[in-house]
Amino acid sequence: VCDYVVLGNRRWKQMNGIDKQIFFNNNTMFIVPYHAHRSSSAIALFDARYIKAYGVLPSMYSYRGYDSAMIFCTKMFEGFDDIHSTITPLTTPYNFVYENGVYVNTHWAIERYKSDYTIEVD
Repeated sequence: VCDYVVLGNRRWKQMNGIDKQIFFNNNTMFIVPYHAHRSSSAIALFDARYIKAYGVLPSMYSYRGYDSAMIFCTKMFEGFDDIHSTITPLTTPYNFVYENGVYVNTHWAIERYKSDYTIEVD
């Protein structure tokens, strides 16, 4: 059991020079704006349709783009009064707060890389 935690920048996961096993060995945590649970049935359906259309597995950017389009295109027509009324995102939930004339997403996920080679998301 590790008696320390490493808080990392989410960009570390994209660096080719870093062995990803280090994240698990050091109980690394990343604060991220979104996370897709690949075991979700909605993600599985999206993946199947995406692979059929493009021949590749979607990236996190693909999920985020879909969520953004679904949320904001829908809300352009419905209005932003109740932003969570009809939108169920593929990735982590969004929590919009109206601040200084704009809506700000205040929800960030925490990915925890555990020594048993699992990833927990809060």
